[in-house]
Amino acid sequence: MAINLRTRKKLFPYLLLIPTLVLLVCIVIYPLIFSLNLSFYSYDLKKFTLGKQFVGIQNFIDAFKDTQFLKALKITVLFMLIAIPIEFVVGLSIALLLNKDIRGSKTIRTLVIIPMMVTPIIVGLQWRFLFNYDMGLISQVLRVLHISEGFNILGNHSYALAGVALADIWQWTPFVILLCYSGLRSLPIEPYEAVTMDGATSWQTFKYITLPLLKPVIVITILLRTMDAFRIYDMIYTMTFGGPGASTETASFYVYRVSFKLFHMGYGSALSYILLIITIIIANLFVNSLKKVWEG
Repeated sequence: MAINLRTRKKLFPYLLLIPTLVLLVCIVIYPLIFSLNLSFYSYDLKKFTLGKQFVGIQNFIDAFKDTQFLKALKITVLFMLIAIPIEFVVGLSIALLLNKDIRGSKTIRTLVIIPMMVTPIIVGLQWRFLFNYDMGLISQVLRVLHISEGFNILGNHSYALAGVALADIWQWTPFVILLCYSGLRSLPIEPYEAVTMDGATSWQTFKYITLPLLKPVIVITILLRTMDAFRIYDMIYTMTFGGPGASTETASFYVYRVSFKLFHMGYGSALSYILLIITIIIANLFVNSLKKVWEG
């Protein structure tokens, strides 16, 4: 029975969605289901002829007994505690300056987002060359100024993570600037006119007007940066490869090492889902905070 014209018009938009849905199933949904299933098996690619052995939730139990994984989580949290507060404070400060419409602010706004446009792999290589002990720009400047004979930041257990954090700050502070600046431009002018007439100082205006009104943007900005920083991998790969030792081995990099260096695919899948669950918990905490801000 032929389909009438009205029915065909109704079905046409859904037919256009089919290629996208097929692609989504192939590259997102199927890998998620496959990896979730794999996380309940012991599967070593070096011994692939033995096949998979079902172990239930043992991989997840082993993860919380794995001292290397727990150490990688601690390093990830430490990295976030170094990078995110600095990115936020510097980003918000620059956004406040740009919001004053100072001379040349349009050019500054354009230039300030350039680091964000560079891929993390390139940023990692760039900062690796800058930190190079023999030929890096930083070591050369220290030598010229007679401050030091050079400083091998990425080769030092105590400072390597700070070096990676500095590269992350350089790249992602512009993201914070962009969000905070957009938030500042969207604020109503009436409260500012009122406090100006009351003789409020700049600090009082910022503390009692700007900061409370900007809270939703601040929560979203910190949420996005936290989720992104928690899964940092590419900069670690290009700058330190988790070294020296394991001093910069973050949780995501540890999962990579377990899965694609040691080939423990089942255990690696379990670790990936643990990180996913942690990310979801963090996101929910921020979303609840955002709800409280809106309700308040």
